[in-house]
Amino acid sequence: MTERQWHHIAGFRPALLTKKQMLAGLYITDFHAHLRGKSNVLPNFCAEDQASEFFQQTAPVFERLARLSEPVHSSLIRWFAMNYRGKLHRHIYGNLAQFALMETLRLFKTYDVRCLLKSMDRNGIDRAIVCSLEPFITTQEILEAVAPHKDRILVFASVARNEPHPVQYLQKHIESGEIAGLKIHPQVGQYACNELYECTKDVVALATEYDLPILIHTGHIPASAIGGLANGCGDVRAVAPLVKAFPHAKIVLAHIGWESWRYILELAQQYKHVSVETSWQPPAIIRRALDLLGPHRVLFGSDFPLFHQGMALSMMRQAVTAREFVHVASTNATYILRQRYVDTTSKSA
Repeated sequence: MTERQWHHIAGFRPALLTKKQMLAGLYITDFHAHLRGKSNVLPNFCAEDQASEFFQQTAPVFERLARLSEPVHSSLIRWFAMNYRGKLHRHIYGNLAQFALMETLRLFKTYDVRCLLKSMDRNGIDRAIVCSLEPFITTQEILEAVAPHKDRILVFASVARNEPHPVQYLQKHIESGEIAGLKIHPQVGQYACNELYECTKDVVALATEYDLPILIHTGHIPASAIGGLANGCGDVRAVAPLVKAFPHAKIVLAHIGWESWRYILELAQQYKHVSVETSWQPPAIIRRALDLLGPHRVLFGSDFPLFHQGMALSMMRQAVTAREFVHVASTNATYILRQRYVDTTSKSA
């Protein structure tokens, strides 16, 4: 295949893959996205913080201003978050955590499944994986929201620290065939660092048993001022025992660790069953991941709606060659998801 043909398949133009290419398994896949459920409110998302007097008085004004300024502030904020992640900057972000929560809630309320599909079409993305965020956004809510779009949207289920029977909770979704993988978010799930392994090892074992990928959030969200997130683990080193204990698991570490990308890439170098996902990283770090791990262990993700798919795709495209793009944006996800892609393709063909 010529380099020109690779460029055509890799989508170095704003167009979807052809039907022939899709049937051959060359889907452009966003491996990391989020949505709210059908409801336009998120009452359980850091409920105590939303109930505070400061939040009640400030949020309505903030939302109106943010809607007007979004075309400007959105890209600027994300650019800063990608390029400035040192201790001082994370301290500043932490002091602005309540405003970050307001913006997160606004984005979830604004960008529903129709917006996701429009964004996918606009950016030439064929498939997206939407992860639930237990306990705030449940797996069942996501399944109901994306039900009419199973040919384009797959779901990863999650579980929170307060779920008394996590394996049974997840197994029912697995056995129903409704989900394509699992997600662990140490901070949102409210896992303390010293208990993350014990509380989630059975979940990783379950994913391994069913040959499902498991996406694990890595990166310290500076949100100590948010009560709903303050107790969750932000130390990326806490995921290492899970990685070491399950050499046959298909583990994907989200965001390449954000500010802790050096540690995550070092960990992934040691354990060949680990891949990384690219959202919230600039081209230089994505390039470093490709050089250290190879193109077969890097997956494109956006973290929509918290990060724009177009911007995430641009960061990744700047880091890869045309041949690498095919792996990072398409075939790596197809391989990790395996039969679930084959099944949905055959039903929609």
